[in-house]
Order: sequence, then structure tokens, then C-alpha cells
Amino acid sequence: FAALKEDGTVAAWGYSWYGGNNTFASGLSGVKAIYSTYYAFAALKEDGTVEAWGSSYYGGRYVPSGLSGVKTIYSTYGAFAALKKDGTVTAWGLPGYGGNGGPDGLSGVNAIYSTRRAFAAVKEDGTVAAWGSSSYGGSVPSGLSGVKTIYSTESAFAALKEDGTVAAWGNPDKGGSGVPVGLSGVKAIYSAYY
Repeated sequence: FAALKEDGTVAAWGYSWYGGNNTFASGLSGVKAIYSTYYAFAALKEDGTVEAWGSSYYGGRYVPSGLSGVKTIYSTYGAFAALKKDGTVTAWGLPGYGGNGGPDGLSGVNAIYSTRRAFAAVKEDGTVAAWGSSSYGGSVPSGLSGVKTIYSTESAFAALKEDGTVAAWGNPDKGGSGVPVGLSGVKAIYSAYY
């Protein structure tokens, strides 16, 4: 566990390799939010910088050098993606889980969504960029546009478009295909694990 205190300090407990190392966490201050992968934590500080701890493979400890201006953080099972105030993205952690830095030149991002091993970013122009494992949604269908928001299962994404239609991708057996023909007028989507 990691606890964020009212004064912006942090306390952690549990298995130290997976983020329960209070020696590191108790030295943090100015923290406004904490995020987690399966084996690591990332703390977003009030000044827009990030500190991480836990398993280095899963995003703990090795935050990209010079990372600043961060607005919020998202996570998969093994990676973090930081959305910066300027609409750019930096990702770190296991490459097969989206921690490969993110697509080159990705900008204009409004929000990021995740499955277990992939990220999908909705851009200001309604297009989508994805990265991570393609079998978990890390490859976007060509021509996808007009996207309002994205929902996910463990290994697939469903994009709700501005016109009320839906597009899905990722593992075909777990929600990445099979959108009912002619589905329209959709206002929200809800997901189960698969």
C-alpha cells in the first residue's frame, strides 16, 4: 500500500520489492496523487515532476530523466504513461506493456486509456494513437476518427465516437471485435474483465 497524507507526504508498507518500501516513500513531499502498476508506484508532485518506486521492471525507480510538466499519469499492468500539460506523452516501464516511451511525435492528447498491456490516447482532433502489445489493443484500426472517449476490458478497447457509433480493437475473443452491426445512438459503454 501507499498512503498520501494531507501534507503531501507519503507512507508505504507491504512487500518492499513491489512498492512497500517506506524508506523511499517516506522521503517524498509535495505529492498530489499516487498511481500504480502491478509492482510499482508513481507519485505526481505539485510541481509537475514524478518520483517512482517499486520494481524497476514495472516502472518503479527509473522515471525518464527531465520529466516535468506532468498533468496526470495512467498505468497498465507493467508501465506508466505521463500526460503532460502541453499534450505530449512520456511512457516508461516494460516495453511489452506500453513502457517503450510512446509513439514518436505524439502530441495534442486529451486523455489516455489502458488495457493490461497497452495504452490508447485520444487526441484533440478525435483520432487515436495506441502503443504496447498489439494483441492487447496496442495497434489502432486504420481510419479511426471522431472518437469521443474510450473504454477497455483487460485486453481490448472500445471507442465511443461523436456520432454514437462504436469501434473496437484488441483481442477479438475479449471484446476487440463483434460490435453489433448497425449499433448506433450509444451514449456510454460499460465493460467486464473480458
